[in-house]
Amino acid sequence: PEQEKLKAVSQALAKRLGLALTVSPSYDVALDTRAIQVQMLRTKVAEEMGLTLEPGQKAGPIDLTNPKVQKAINSLHDDLTDKGLLKRLKDKFETPEAGHYEAAQEKLTQSIEVKESDLTKLAQTRGEAIREVLVVAGIDTQRVRIDKPVTQKASDKKANITQTRLTLDVNKSVAKAETSETKSK
Repeated sequence: PEQEKLKAVSQALAKRLGLALTVSPSYDVALDTRAIQVQMLRTKVAEEMGLTLEPGQKAGPIDLTNPKVQKAINSLHDDLTDKGLLKRLKDKFETPEAGHYEAAQEKLTQSIEVKESDLTKLAQTRGEAIREVLVVAGIDTQRVRIDKPVTQKASDKKANITQTRLTLDVNKSVAKAETSETKSK
């Protein structure tokens, strides 16, 4: 649905050169903090497993039924809780309690610190992604402006949706050109 909305916006901008678009990217502190934490943990688990991610590639979901993932989660959790060598060796020979990996994953996720700058960077990236879609559709970059990121509450917590406001404005450069053309006639 969002791609379709952007397509409609790009078509409107293509038809009306006198319009410009302002993108107001936003972030929800709780929702986006959690999303950043989850993604950072996925990356840490992948690294702990010895996987190499390509630049720009994101680690996939954590499969707690995979023995390699379980080992990585345990190792990261042991580092977080400063478990001693004897305790680690003892734990290797015991069967973990039901829910152990889920609890360790949650503790690891919550331990990841997310700064305000991480949240504003995420919102800025969202705004730039919108501009990129419009530029690929043929809209001049001068006609798409990105405001500073702002904080907002997610419109739909269940769907994990953070809205980005788009505002149509008069394209000042076209308006000035039209005004000078009118004066010269």
